[in-house]
Amino acid sequence: MDKIEFILKKDADGNNVNLNRMSIADTLAVREILDALLSIAQHEAGLNLQIGLKKSSAAIALYDRPTLENSTIQKEPGLEVVFKKIQTAAESKEDRDNFYIGKLNKVLHNVEKFQEFEVNYTVDEKTESIKPLFSKKFRKTRKRVKLPNNYNIKFISGVLQENGGSKPNFHLVLPDDRSFTIQCTKEEAQKINTLLYRKVHISAWAKQLKYNIEYQYCDIYVGSSEDLFQEFDSFFKKLKQLEGTQPYHAISEKLMDYYDNKEYIKAKKFIRCFINDFALPSYLRIILTISKGLREEEDLTGVLAQIEKILENQVGKVY
Repeated sequence: MDKIEFILKKDADGNNVNLNRMSIADTLAVREILDALLSIAQHEAGLNLQIGLKKSSAAIALYDRPTLENSTIQKEPGLEVVFKKIQTAAESKEDRDNFYIGKLNKVLHNVEKFQEFEVNYTVDEKTESIKPLFSKKFRKTRKRVKLPNNYNIKFISGVLQENGGSKPNFHLVLPDDRSFTIQCTKEEAQKINTLLYRKVHISAWAKQLKYNIEYQYCDIYVGSSEDLFQEFDSFFKKLKQLEGTQPYHAISEKLMDYYDNKEYIKAKKFIRCFINDFALPSYLRIILTISKGLREEEDLTGVLAQIEKILENQVGKVY
């Protein structure tokens, strides 16, 4: 008969296991193994499985239950399904069944309480050891949180013509008469207001909505930082074209160049471009990794803390 069998040979003290006379701890372990296998059998109710316990050999087994059809005993393929799911779980394949993980870990936790045990898989009277599948903890698949691909930064140069409204925002008018409404905070609106009717260079995060694009203020480039407007515009346009690991290298090299030259103000304004809920976690992690030794630098402390907070909201604890 085909079976997956857990044979308990030696208890924790090295004594032969005797199901007629066991310690309370060993009895509880056997019960936990039985419960886990029973749960699997119930989970696979359509596979016609059965469970057995052999006192003579201290073995707990999951069997295929044969059926009688036209006076001939027919073997159901149910146990093969269970074996493949155990194998898939052990190899941490993406399509593994998370229900099995908890039950197999319960089996593993309890068989390891015995000094010596075997796990065998018998098919057509041929037996092979599958103990290696129970050599380490089984891990559940992680459901990846798919973040909307809504990170897009735009660099806009235009004349500031309006500022205010019930919802803080300002308007930039380009030479071709196109107008951009930029959402902002009250504090940012007050800062921008000093430049009313003047040409300004700003960056804004562009978020695609159902019928239009919403722009959220990021930063302004005036005075000594005005040259960064073109530099950043060019950098982020190229970043979109890069593939594979190239974007990470580009961000890393850009930051390292600023850090090597102690241009912390430029680095700060560069990092600000990534302070957005839709920034890719991999980009944020690169920034934090490269900046690890500069977290206490006065010009960088604030922006790095903001990057860390966004990353924590996306993936959980960062450090």
